[in-house]
Amino acid sequence: MTISENGKQLSFKFNEPAPCFELSCKILEQENIQSMLPFTARHHNDGEEIIFSLELPNIVHLSEVLDKLGNNDIIDLLYELFFVCERIEENGFLKKECVWYKYEHIFYDLEQNCPMLAILPITGEFRYSGGLGWGERLENTVARISEFLSAGRAKQVIDITSMFAGGHLGIGDALDGINRLGAGTSDLLVNKTVLAPDAALKLLYVSRSGELAFDIKESDFVIGKDGGGADGIIPDGISKAVSRRHCSIIKLNNKYFVQDLDSTNHTFVNGGFIPAYEIMELADNDILSVADVEFRVRINQI
Repeated sequence: MTISENGKQLSFKFNEPAPCFELSCKILEQENIQSMLPFTARHHNDGEEIIFSLELPNIVHLSEVLDKLGNNDIIDLLYELFFVCERIEENGFLKKECVWYKYEHIFYDLEQNCPMLAILPITGEFRYSGGLGWGERLENTVARISEFLSAGRAKQVIDITSMFAGGHLGIGDALDGINRLGAGTSDLLVNKTVLAPDAALKLLYVSRSGELAFDIKESDFVIGKDGGGADGIIPDGISKAVSRRHCSIIKLNNKYFVQDLDSTNHTFVNGGFIPAYEIMELADNDILSVADVEFRVRINQI
């Protein structure tokens, strides 16, 4: 695929025949997606081409407005970026990989206050230029946008994006997670989703060597050894096998996940090994093993 932009149009030329190209273009036209740049499609002897117009009133590159947007406006923007995935997959034919999430090719409508994206008529996964996959490009783009958020919100947005791109979070859960970051302040989001009751997590450990109880309210709670910069400290009197920063509990969209932080003696859920930096969801009554310390997981709605 050959990509070119001249300030007036953004063009994608498929050097090999694109499956169901004409049908996919018709479906895109019928979807009437607010955040999609208008396009024309044409067939060449050596392949198909789709051309997105950039000569539209009130359309500027996203980079021109980010420093003028407040935190809640950027949350709105991110919600819309993710919402396009849900709209695309509603038809059951096109896939989220249709959305071209390259930062340099994302624009902004000053009148509608929404991002404008190129959406490609493809029916499967493909590799982005530079060898990046769809999820990697999405993560890179969100990271650049998140530079304009407060540090706390940026961390949560990046976590949500990483889990969505990695298949650990569905699009509905990702949208709800972003919605929570703007709930109560964002006019755009107020009627889009209904917030579920909040959830609280507690980790309980009881043995002859001592007792521990961690009530986790933060969105990122690190468990580890005393003096290791952890939020939940496991003292040497209970275990000497725990690393300084052993694992992290992450809360996203009212769900809890554990991530091993490349610990020496590993992290397990119900006996299942978690590779370093991978993420696993926690459920009520699970057994979370931090090295040789076994916690009972309790998740309650509040």
